[in-house]
Amino acid sequence: MAKNRKTPDMNLPVWFDGQNINEALFCEEFLQESRIIFANRAFFTPNGRVTDDIVLRGEVYEKLKSYTISSVPQKIKNIMELLKLEAMVEDLPPQPDRIHVANGTLMLDGRFIEGKKEIVQSRLPVSYNPNAAAPALWLNFLDGLLYEEDIPTLQEFIGYCLIPSNKGQRMMVIKGNGGEGKSQIGAVLSAIFGTNMKDGSIGKISENRFARADLEHILLCVDDDMRMEALRQTNYVKSIVTAQGKMDLERKGKQSYQGWMFARLLAFSNGDLQALYDRSDGFYRRQLVLTTKEKPVDRADDPDLAEKMKAEAEGIFLWAFEGLQRLVANNFKFTESDRIRENREGGYMVYRIRETAFGGGTKLSAEDGFLQFMIERLLASNAPLLEECEDEDLEEVGDEMKLTSLQSITDFMICAGRTLPDNIRLWARRNLAVARSHEVSPEERRHAQRALSIMMNIQWKSNYFEAIDPVAARRILDEELYGMERVKQRIMETIIQINRTHTLPAYGLLLVGPAGTGKSQIAYAVARILRLPWTTLDMSSINDPEQLTGSSRVYANAKPGIIMEAFSVSGESNLVFIINELDKAASGKGNGNPADVLLTLLDNLGFTDNYMECMIPTTGVYPIATANNKEQISAPLMSRFAVIDIPDYTPDEKKIIFSKFALPKILKRMSLKENECKMTDEALDAVIELFSNTSGIRDLEQAAEHIAANALYQIEVNRVSEVVFTAEMVRSLLRD
Repeated sequence: MAKNRKTPDMNLPVWFDGQNINEALFCEEFLQESRIIFANRAFFTPNGRVTDDIVLRGEVYEKLKSYTISSVPQKIKNIMELLKLEAMVEDLPPQPDRIHVANGTLMLDGRFIEGKKEIVQSRLPVSYNPNAAAPALWLNFLDGLLYEEDIPTLQEFIGYCLIPSNKGQRMMVIKGNGGEGKSQIGAVLSAIFGTNMKDGSIGKISENRFARADLEHILLCVDDDMRMEALRQTNYVKSIVTAQGKMDLERKGKQSYQGWMFARLLAFSNGDLQALYDRSDGFYRRQLVLTTKEKPVDRADDPDLAEKMKAEAEGIFLWAFEGLQRLVANNFKFTESDRIRENREGGYMVYRIRETAFGGGTKLSAEDGFLQFMIERLLASNAPLLEECEDEDLEEVGDEMKLTSLQSITDFMICAGRTLPDNIRLWARRNLAVARSHEVSPEERRHAQRALSIMMNIQWKSNYFEAIDPVAARRILDEELYGMERVKQRIMETIIQINRTHTLPAYGLLLVGPAGTGKSQIAYAVARILRLPWTTLDMSSINDPEQLTGSSRVYANAKPGIIMEAFSVSGESNLVFIINELDKAASGKGNGNPADVLLTLLDNLGFTDNYMECMIPTTGVYPIATANNKEQISAPLMSRFAVIDIPDYTPDEKKIIFSKFALPKILKRMSLKENECKMTDEALDAVIELFSNTSGIRDLEQAAEHIAANALYQIEVNRVSEVVFTAEMVRSLLRD
């Protein structure tokens, strides 16, 4: 026994039996005494994220040292790993509506809650003092460093960094010739942000995919001396600046995972932040570029200025909070002087096509942001680029542009080259010839141009599919569906398959079950998990296959079918087709069977629209169908799906869904508090009894709406403080 161990006649801790330490019980007791959780791969306390667990290890050691002298480091290591399991919670999301400071929590509306009452993701070391003096040294320093009209922008950006949010979608670069003292800003901000601020390198972030993980949970990353070489790639930097939630993070030698990213980037440099290959304005328009004043020749610098300004931290915090409130009131649109706008435009490496020779002397013209549109399409393409466009400069429009004129369509085809599928590229050339020909009727030219516009405005992507976070997928399913564990398991198996193959499964999903059991809700949840646009085909309203396939161009009023229109509306070739009431697909009343058309869509070989007169690639299409009766679906159509039977809910399940999900959701939507609308157990039973002969939960949701609306009426009209529904009240209300 250790020499300092308590004697047997004294009370021993529950985790120590006199000889051995029960590490699991130790962790239980430790967590009862310490407010700490483990989430998002880190420990969190009321003081925020534990950036260095040495303090935590020290606390563990202090409790252990009186009971053991052997293998102490190993025991501490084991306990730290067990603590992660014992203290684990699923997630600790950021709170962008408040700022946790040393002495409490400051809401964005100015309300202050004193004390550290909750475990938080980040807490600033500075205190909130509404009576703090104005930071005279700080303001005087900024007046000498920056132009007066640019200081509000800096104020807003520093305030923006106080909350875990990237809604502003901007980074800041402060540039000068050197020696102006701009790096003093970073030194002062360290007193406000503490461990929530990190020194970093924009260059390293742009080149190293692992560097993003180092910014997880960080509010502000400062590059104190940004290197003056053009970034070879910008996608990592842009993803950090624009992240609004979780993103894929990687650490060397470890599996990638989904982590919270809300780090803002602030860089000090002697020049512009340039990109070597990125010609889009997506990189440049996210920069707020401030230029410093020239340093006076006779200025005498105070070596202790940064430390003196740190003493004004409370006043600087109030100043920054004022900027944040102004930014929020302006919907996260930063104040920008003419100088800042000029700085951004001067840094653009985007360009406009002015004169590129094209067969026979015709020249490319690029107005209304054509080139920006083109660049963004090429950057997003996975196909090989064999043709290039060579002239430069551009205006900012981006993907808002639509290709409608023959000139813009021609320009796009020249630039896109083999990024387009081969058959579509050849089809486009033929239709372009028709649209330009004077040997065909005006009607034919009009149809050809319309078809070209539709086809060229669709981004034709490869069938490669990025991995999906299984934890996030499961969370979405749990949010949308109560119970249905077998259904959820089948969907999760599909997700794991996608992650292994990086392609969509060869078979879609067919959800079969009674009306109102949530089949469509499951379909929408899967589309949300896949992060794909979705479209709906309601087979009960489709009586003629021509509605799906479009009509021939021989007719003056010809138009594409709704399948082609779905591609056009989504703007890309990869999407989810939610086919409702598939069992009614064989009930066509026109010139054929709509079910036969669906077979070509579901084969992943390609789909032909009569109006387009072209085979449309469907390898990126994922079908999810719903049906009430699978017996009415043809065998060939059934063979294209993996069938999932959706059972009806039991009375007990309906009771839980009504009381825990449907009614609370309606109350929240109507701005009613739970204590304003109550139901006795007998009332809940009465609701379930009234709808015992109906399948699904739609009637229950309507009942919840009716009950909540009645409660609201009584509160507003009869001036009661609450309504408690009894069984008799429910029966009387719902039977009317």
